[in-house]
Amino acid sequence: MVISELFQIFKGESCVILGNGSSATEYISNEYVKSIGVNDIGRIINPDFLLLADDKDKFLRDSNQERVDMIENTGADYYICRDTSWNFPVEDYYTFRLGEMVPKIFNLVNNDKLDFGYDSPYMAILFAVKLGFKNIGILGVDYTPNHFYEKDGNHSLVKLNLFPKIDAAYNNLNKLHLNIVNLSEQSKITAFPKMKINDFYNELTRHNAIY
Repeated sequence: MVISELFQIFKGESCVILGNGSSATEYISNEYVKSIGVNDIGRIINPDFLLLADDKDKFLRDSNQERVDMIENTGADYYICRDTSWNFPVEDYYTFRLGEMVPKIFNLVNNDKLDFGYDSPYMAILFAVKLGFKNIGILGVDYTPNHFYEKDGNHSLVKLNLFPKIDAAYNNLNKLHLNIVNLSEQSKITAFPKMKINDFYNELTRHNAIY
């Protein structure tokens, strides 16, 4: 199946996007707020959605079969990928094709394309928008040293001096006029106002934005 089949099924609802930065461990689940995680997020939670922007072969080249097995068994309700060679434990997974690279956005109509920037959480936000989510929190999109699952130092994209372009890409998302907040105090992303996750949930409740 393709992601266009999920178009606007969560219209007006709320979600949290989970990257793999160290602040991802601060995630608190909420039964009314969906979670969209990327890559290794299954090490700490079973998200509602797992989005994999890269091919399975890239994970094998960069790491090992054990990591791939862990990702394939994340326990997500929905798996979202480009590469159909992934071996998910569910038959119902959804595929997408690459759209345009930032700043040429946005393919937000009912099609099977996802535009992209420099990292997976950026694509996850655009995926959330395509599904109709209006209130979006991001967590674990830090660009500080170390992933939540290992002390591996500076992010590879930081080492390539790409952070200014990454930050600009996230700032470009403000053109969507959505309620996007950064739930990580340590995050270096400047695009969105910062808020603690419990305050985010409380704010949604006050505005009757979670159901």
